[in-house]
Amino acid sequence: MNKLKNSFNTHDKYCIKKKLCYLVDYKNINILLNYLSLRGKILPRKISKLTNKKQRLIKIALKRARTLSLLSFDKIQ
Repeated sequence: MNKLKNSFNTHDKYCIKKKLCYLVDYKNINILLNYLSLRGKILPRKISKLTNKKQRLIKIALKRARTLSLLSFDKIQ
């Protein structure tokens, strides 16, 4: 019974990039571009396959990069 309980309790199996929390920074534009659509919108969690915490880190980093004009608010060229 204990083995079944532990196997269903892991949430990291849904997260593609486990080390993403260390790489998320507003200066890493190459990583942030992976989580933007072609129109410049932030991809939702169901598409990006991230956990809630990592999705929030991506959102904060994208907003900082946009306000510092490292990324544009419009379409990606």
